[in-house]
Amino acid sequence: MNVLVRLFIGMSSLQTFFFRIALNHSYQILGWQYGGQQLVLF
Repeated sequence: MNVLVRLFIGMSSLQTFFFRIALNHSYQILGWQYGGQQLVLF
């Protein structure tokens, strides 16, 4: 039971980690498209 909970927490945190990277990347692309050097750091 403990292992399943740990696995679930690890997977969800990994998902949010990759989601933040993707969001950060898309924000940078949008910023560069509009001519501003915007860096979104979480």
